[in-house]
Amino acid sequence: MAKMKSKGTVLARDIASVYTAIPQIISINKSGEAAETYDSRTLDGAAGLTKDPTGFVAPPTISFEMFYDAANAVHAGLKTLMRAPAATNFKLTYTDAGPVAEIWSVVGVGMDETIEGASGVKASVTLTTSGTAS
Repeated sequence: MAKMKSKGTVLARDIASVYTAIPQIISINKSGEAAETYDSRTLDGAAGLTKDPTGFVAPPTISFEMFYDAANAVHAGLKTLMRAPAATNFKLTYTDAGPVAEIWSVVGVGMDETIEGASGVKASVTLTTSGTAS
C-alpha cells in the first residue's frame, strides 16, 4: 500500500465559482466525521449492549494552522466570512495519484491569532461543515 505525502495537499475556498487555494497552511486537521448510531438493546435481548446505525453521518470539523497575512486577500476573506457567515464550499484535495478531492459545505468559520516575537503571525482556523462530502 502506498503512502500519501502531505506536501501538496490543498485546502481551497470557493470564491465566485473558482476554488482558490488558501496559502501558507502549516497543518490541516479533519476530525469528528462519524456514522451516527443508536442504542438498540431490548428488554428480552442478550446481556451485550447493541447499537445500530441511524443512517445519518456527522460531518467533520476541519481546522488548520497557517502563517497569517492580513494583506492577503484569501486570508482577509476568511475573516470576512467569519464576521458575515454564509454557507460556502471548501475543497480538500489530497496528493494521491487521482488526486482525490472532497468538497464540504462550510457554515461557520472561527479564527484565533497568535502573535509572538520568535515566530511569524499565525492563525488557527476552524471550519464547521454541514452535510456530506460531494
